[in-house]
Amino acid sequence: MDLQSPALILLVAPAILLTLAAARRSAVGLSPARSALSMTARCLLLLALGLVLAGARAVLPHEERAVVFALDVSESITPSTRQRLLDWTRRSWEAHRPGDRAALVLFGSKARVEVPLGEAFEPGELNLDGLPRDRTAIDQALRAAAGLLRQEDAERRVVLLSDGNGDADKAVREAMALASAGVAVTTVAVELTPSPREVLVGDVSAPQVVAEGEPFLLKVEVIARTGGPARLHVEADGAHLSTHEVELAPGSNRVAVSQRLTGAATRLYRVAIEAPGDGDPANNVGGAFVRVRGRPRVLLLQGPARDEAGRVVAGHAQVARPLAEALRGAGFDVDVAGPDELPLGVEDLAGYAAFILGDVPADRWTEEQMAAVRAWVFDQGGGLLALGGEQAFGLGGYHRTPLEEALPVSCSITGKKVMPATALVVCIDTSGSMNEWVGDRTKMALAAEGAVRMLELMQPGDRLGVVGFADDPDWVVPLREVDDPGRTAAKIKAMEARGGTNIGPAIEDALAAVRGAPAQVKHVVMLTDGISAPAAWSRITADYRRERVTLSTVGVGNEIDRTLLTQLAQATGGRFIFAADPRTVPRLLSKEAVAASRALLVEREVAPRAAGDLGVAVDWSTAPPLRGFVLTQARPAAEVLLDTGPDDGPEDGPLLARWRYGLGKAAAFTSDASARWSAGWLAWPGFAQVMGEVVGWVARDPEPPGFDTSLQVEQGEGRVRVRARAADGSPVHGLSLHGRVTGPLGAAPVDPVRLEQTAPGTYEATFTAARPGAYFVQVAQDPDDPDGAPLPAGSAGAVLAYPREYRDLTSDTALLQRLSRITRGQALTLDDPPARVFEGPRAGRRSHRPLAPWLLVAAGVLLVLDVAARRLVVPEALARALRGRPGAGGAPEAAPRLLAALKAHKAAGRDAARRGASGRERARRRGGDRRRAAAPRARAAGAPALAPPPPVVVRRPPAPKPPPPKAEVEDDGSAMSKLLKAKRDARGGKSG
Repeated sequence: MDLQSPALILLVAPAILLTLAAARRSAVGLSPARSALSMTARCLLLLALGLVLAGARAVLPHEERAVVFALDVSESITPSTRQRLLDWTRRSWEAHRPGDRAALVLFGSKARVEVPLGEAFEPGELNLDGLPRDRTAIDQALRAAAGLLRQEDAERRVVLLSDGNGDADKAVREAMALASAGVAVTTVAVELTPSPREVLVGDVSAPQVVAEGEPFLLKVEVIARTGGPARLHVEADGAHLSTHEVELAPGSNRVAVSQRLTGAATRLYRVAIEAPGDGDPANNVGGAFVRVRGRPRVLLLQGPARDEAGRVVAGHAQVARPLAEALRGAGFDVDVAGPDELPLGVEDLAGYAAFILGDVPADRWTEEQMAAVRAWVFDQGGGLLALGGEQAFGLGGYHRTPLEEALPVSCSITGKKVMPATALVVCIDTSGSMNEWVGDRTKMALAAEGAVRMLELMQPGDRLGVVGFADDPDWVVPLREVDDPGRTAAKIKAMEARGGTNIGPAIEDALAAVRGAPAQVKHVVMLTDGISAPAAWSRITADYRRERVTLSTVGVGNEIDRTLLTQLAQATGGRFIFAADPRTVPRLLSKEAVAASRALLVEREVAPRAAGDLGVAVDWSTAPPLRGFVLTQARPAAEVLLDTGPDDGPEDGPLLARWRYGLGKAAAFTSDASARWSAGWLAWPGFAQVMGEVVGWVARDPEPPGFDTSLQVEQGEGRVRVRARAADGSPVHGLSLHGRVTGPLGAAPVDPVRLEQTAPGTYEATFTAARPGAYFVQVAQDPDDPDGAPLPAGSAGAVLAYPREYRDLTSDTALLQRLSRITRGQALTLDDPPARVFEGPRAGRRSHRPLAPWLLVAAGVLLVLDVAARRLVVPEALARALRGRPGAGGAPEAAPRLLAALKAHKAAGRDAARRGASGRERARRRGGDRRRAAAPRARAAGAPALAPPPPVVVRRPPAPKPPPPKAEVEDDGSAMSKLLKAKRDARGGKSG
């Protein structure tokens, strides 16, 4: 036992002395045994409380061992090597002793506890699902192991099985923390065995900025284990440029390729090395960005023209030709693409100053692609122009999508009635298969989100109902006007999936509901992911036609009856929509909600009205009318330049609006740029002037002179560096710079970084960049005006071609040995006996357990014992048993002393009473003598004689009757009975 505050225990001595002194002065008559028991209990009580105050702790020895096995499962570890590591761990556990505990941690880019710490250590087959493995995060493995061992009292040890190719600085810091906590790290080195002819691309460098047509060198570093021939392939923006035959020498090789670019753009170069006998092609690629100064480049993405039956009547290139020619005349280089050539990520848009989206539906995009376009505008300062059409804005299903967020107009219309009243019923399959997960959500959740988006698009007076169907239909939301959207949305999101699939009763109930609804447009949408039970389909579709109700069907996945769904839609005048990717369901349903009633589509002659300053002199009186547009609603922060008129009628809205979005800009022209609605405009001289001005405004701002921005990405970290120089070349100090970073698809979002000044005119910032791909940074300067827009200060890009896992061809045994040396562990290899982990002498550890709870319990028991010793009357039988004396008589030892004290007290009282009575008698006699002496003197004075006073009769109280003989008190052996018996005996002796 030890004490945390030993000095406090000294307070016990004076407390015990005071207790003993008080006991000696006590008038309570206790037997010596009881007095000793009471004093002992009190002293022990004080000692227990003193130990509590002093922080008494029990010291417990431990000989067991707690071990955390940390297995490297990064990409550099082959499957066969991973199995070997697991087998080595299992054989190591076979040598454990009783009481030992073990745990298993798997780590790649992150660490995960696979088997918790315990005595039943039985690792199964490795499950690597969901664990990123593109690098070796030794620091995270050590941190996870430390968390498992933090509360352990046993000897603690971490066994790290890895090739050591991680971030050395971070790993050393974690090892130092473990050493300070007394945790030893035993390292087991894993040897890598690359192919003898292994080659890899070490680095690709090129000038960050070149002039248009200026030649430059693309420099490639190729590392080879052995010499030999190889081929180097070069491509730019996905297009193959050239192939070069090279002869490699062992070690590092430098290959330079001459290049020349035309057209202002940021070009992404990719190189790949190909060599016979190469073992791992994952490390054979590299990349770099080159920016070309020249004419700004624009990407025009246009959909084809279709007739009312949906047939293509003109290809996307033909539809886009008028606008492309107008922009080329305005000084832009234009690339035209169709819906099949959507940009996949930020790297596909990096070379463009502006992106124009014309009449392409939202279901052609993935959520990640639209998010990339939004990030390109917001974070990288790109320019976006959205054009109208039958597949644009709300008609195209862009409601609540990332692309809509970037636009200055909203796809939903609130506050006014757009079209005649609509009654819409959504039938959603709630069978068990809808519980299948797609990404981070289930099919059921995606369908519910789509229904909520349809709810948000409802206009005043519209009616919405939602039916969930499995074996039987269930009205989640009865058909009625939406008066509480929030409550209705909550009911929809609460839908659960279970049961089979039976479409017939659900669509019949939907028809019965909309049949009598007071609406001009009556429509039913049915969504399913399975095959329905049979029903009378011909009768059902005939009923729909008779009631003039349309039915659209949405099939999700490949397990549907496409023939049935197509027939149901065609027979009722609806549409069949196939959703191969369930994640597109919300967009498809919102698009169907608008298309069903043709809401938001306005086809009439519209005379554009100038509502703002476009920045160019245009005679709007000569502008021909437009023949249609898509109804939208301008956002509060948007600047409306053209609208449909001074009034805000049901079919009025903005024609041209723009705004700043983050570091970029966006605009929306709600009519089209083709012959359908803008045929007159295409021949109007002002068309090219207006479109050139709009695209010029949204295009990426030119970088100001004096800023040199660069970006490097390596070893999981990106570094932004900006050098700021004044016109005379002197460094600029005290700038407030921040950067927005955009990574490849699937990478975690990077928060904006603040650049700190690290040298004269030099500003830097770092960020995490673990995922391979292209990274971009846009640096902006805070304006002097707090309400002003950020000022562009430069941009740059870099490529992380592959993780470091694929670059390291040998193990870093030096790092592993350093980790074991810092923590006083062992440095082993897979060839060493696994039993060494649990064998050998054990240092043993001592743990401390606070004794306060036990001491307080003991103090309570002692307090009860003290009170019992002073107050508890012990029965005579128990007293005799404790004394071990036979017999039934005898007074307790305390009885004679108590009886003597009572007798003395009684005698003293009797004497005091006797003395008081004698004094009163003498006083009475003196008073009588004085009265007799005064009587003759009164008579001599002539006073009349008084009759003598009546004799005083002293009545004595009658003698008390002798008390009746008392019954003999039963001697029950108690102390009280013996005391009374002794008192009677004493009286009897005195009277006799």
